Amino acid sequence: MSAIAEPRKTLLSGAPGVVGVGVALVVAWRFTTWIQPWDALVLLRAGRAVLHGATPYPHNLTSPAVYGGHAFVYPYVSAWLIGPWAALPGHVGQLLYVGMSAGAVVASCWLSGSRSAVVYVCVLLSSTTLIALQIGSIEPLLLLGLVVAWRTRDQRVAGGLVLGVVIVAKVFLLPMVAWLVLTRRLRLSALT
Repeated sequence: MSAIAEPRKTLLSGAPGVVGVGVALVVAWRFTTWIQPWDALVLLRAGRAVLHGATPYPHNLTSPAVYGGHAFVYPYVSAWLIGPWAALPGHVGQLLYVGMSAGAVVASCWLSGSRSAVVYVCVLLSSTTLIALQIGSIEPLLLLGLVVAWRTRDQRVAGGLVLGVVIVAKVFLLPMVAWLVLTRRLRLSALT
């Protein structure tokens, strides 16, 4: 006697799931309007600076802007990566950047294999996601990069390039190379 397999429920299998994720996105978006997205503003200002041939870094490293979190402190290439959004007029770049960040969180859930609306809602409404979206940090994009690196971990070139870009964007992720070494992906770690 064979058991009848239940159909696998997916995010798109029912209206409640889609509505739940939509409500979570609206709530997350609403949270982003309560404070200024300082990190996004810093990144966009740095992107505009490099597009105009100027340095994105503060001239005085002892200025209060550096210690107050209002100065660009990322690697130079991060300013180039944000350049396309910085070239947009007014708040358009800022809105698209925050929307792209929320999309990166949703894409990360999808690429990690989750198809449950509950997972999407919980991730979107977690404090770390809400704070990252509120301040406009680069972390949602790094999350997406890490998930893509995980998915491509057995493809030397793709995995190495993705993880290399993620590490260059935020150097504190450099220990990810140790993960590659410990899992005996030595060629991938060398490429990264």
